[in-house]
Amino acid sequence: MKRFQTVYTLFQPALDKIATSEVGPIENFLDSLQEKLDNKLENPPDAPILNDLL
Repeated sequence: MKRFQTVYTLFQPALDKIATSEVGPIENFLDSLQEKLDNKLENPPDAPILNDLL
């Protein structure tokens, strides 16, 4: 490999771009979270799921 180009940037804007996630639909997040919770429990309780609470 050979270096092609060096690009200098400001640290804070670059860090913000890398560290800030893009917002998506809340339903996708809740579904993912509910799946993780269900997987942690061997016998999930008969309780409402996260989507029912909202």
